[in-house]
Amino acid sequence: MNDDWEATAYLDASERERRTLAAGGKLSLTKQRHGDSGAASPADD
Repeated sequence: MNDDWEATAYLDASERERRTLAAGGKLSLTKQRHGDSGAASPADD
């Protein structure tokens, strides 16, 4: 697993998908948008 190798890829993602990925996933993005108060958050899809 510690071999020195590199891979390059191209991801054709929408702006919304990029925001979701940058936030660390849909759950993290939802928590960021609605605060992590422990209350239920609505789904946005």
